Amino acid sequence: MCALKPSTFSWTLKPPGVTQGVTLVVTGIALLTTYQLNTLGPQFSQQPLPLLIGFGTLAVHLLRRHDLPLLAWLWWASGLLTLLWSRAPGDTINLALWELTYLAAFIAGRTRHAATLVLGLLLLNGLYTNLVSITLGGISYLSGSSLYTSAAQALPLLPVGLTLWLRHPRLKVWAAGVTVLAAYAVAMSGSRSVTVPALLVSLLALGLLHRKGVSLRVLGSVVLTMALGVAAIDAVVPKHPLLQATTVKGAMTVSTADAEQGGNLQTRLQMWEAAADLAWRHPLGVGNGAYQNAFQAYLRWPVYFSRFPHNYYLETVATGGWARMITLLLLLGLVLRASWREGRWSWGLGALGLWLSLLTDITGDMPLVMIAAFVTLGAAFGPTKATEREDLTLGSSVARFGGWGWSALLIAVTLAWFWPLRTLGSPLQQHLAWLPELKDRLPHVSPAEADLLLDHATRMNPDSFDPYRLRLALARTPAQQERALQEVIERFPYAYLRAYLDLAALKTQQQDVPAAQVVLKQGIERFSRTTSPLGLTLTPYHNKELLRAARKELNRLLR
Repeated sequence: MCALKPSTFSWTLKPPGVTQGVTLVVTGIALLTTYQLNTLGPQFSQQPLPLLIGFGTLAVHLLRRHDLPLLAWLWWASGLLTLLWSRAPGDTINLALWELTYLAAFIAGRTRHAATLVLGLLLLNGLYTNLVSITLGGISYLSGSSLYTSAAQALPLLPVGLTLWLRHPRLKVWAAGVTVLAAYAVAMSGSRSVTVPALLVSLLALGLLHRKGVSLRVLGSVVLTMALGVAAIDAVVPKHPLLQATTVKGAMTVSTADAEQGGNLQTRLQMWEAAADLAWRHPLGVGNGAYQNAFQAYLRWPVYFSRFPHNYYLETVATGGWARMITLLLLLGLVLRASWREGRWSWGLGALGLWLSLLTDITGDMPLVMIAAFVTLGAAFGPTKATEREDLTLGSSVARFGGWGWSALLIAVTLAWFWPLRTLGSPLQQHLAWLPELKDRLPHVSPAEADLLLDHATRMNPDSFDPYRLRLALARTPAQQERALQEVIERFPYAYLRAYLDLAALKTQQQDVPAAQVVLKQGIERFSRTTSPLGLTLTPYHNKELLRAARKELNRLLR
């Protein structure tokens, strides 16, 4: 078998060795295990199903000195450290377990065969899922949909495929097919969060290939072939997903802009401002993974509601603190620098594009997207000789001592989640009052036990709106309803306008009209705000009808 020059792409056609073979096998099993995640929600809503596979990968490689950069360990450990002050500890430890899978993906990605296997199978799986959904009429052009996540997973293959296509004749046909399929997956999504970075890194790849001697005529023929290939696929696929994306998504964007007075960009900016405000006020973070269960308690103005800030980096600093954010940026910088200096720039561009897409979407909360992101980082970082970068990896004596230390920590975190603690009597105590488990359990318990569970969940998640909302739904008497509504208004003044109307209605039933007027005036004043502290036009569209109803009821009471 021939070996390709590492200076151009650092790809080898030699059969993988024992270590690479183990990595490939473990990666394949991990992919089969995580296949179902495309149909599930974000990581905070599900237990870490592929944890054992990821943990197994780490166990295979942990005692080898150069599998993970020290910065990658520090990124993970700094997230786990926030468990000490997390406002939603169940979410924090759950995400720590998910992130072990991401570290395993980084390790697997350092074997280029495994990285190609992961991204290739994710591409095929995403295309199949989306084409079936479109054919059945069940597709959605929204953040977090399978279209968006599949496009993000396909993005790294564009610069990698282009490089193989133009620099390695023996892989030309295979690379051309992968590149065209990846381009089609990106284009059919209609996601600007993915399309813009994809265009950027593709242009950079073409520019670098031109500098390395590829003529403009050849580059033009490749671009034309890609365009014709994408058009041909769309022409034969039922319902023409690419054409549908350009028409349906375009119409959605225009209508959203008209209805929301600013559209997607305006709402993104609102969410980013709220996340930045939270990060500024809590420099240590509110707990890794706790954003969706904490942000509403810290709102100081009404914003477009979303459990995600649509920006992975702002979410990182708001939940994990500034130290974790700096560690992440240093890790990304280390990987990109290594990819450039050691001839893996196509993988570096793939990583750059995918991690840029996390700036404007919720895909950073989707497990398979993050697995793809860390696999690509591993491929860009590449294999390291034992004599290289000792200061950036767990090397020499640190590897021997630190390896056992990390092993003990990983085992402790795993057992903290999965070990059955029957003496506690409730899995909510074992899992630190993880809220998805609470929601599943409440319908099957008595009212008295429900109260105990909600008390425990509120203590463990003091900033989460969900226990208060669930308690309000379970309130059985007017006194319980009034107390629950008052707690909601006090703890989450800008989260739930309906609470003001319902509390005013209770006060009216109790013949306490002045108190009802005060409550309505307070709600109207808070939710009528039209600009944020930075001057952004606020578009909390879900409050428009409620504001109209509150003003109407207040006018009736004042007459």
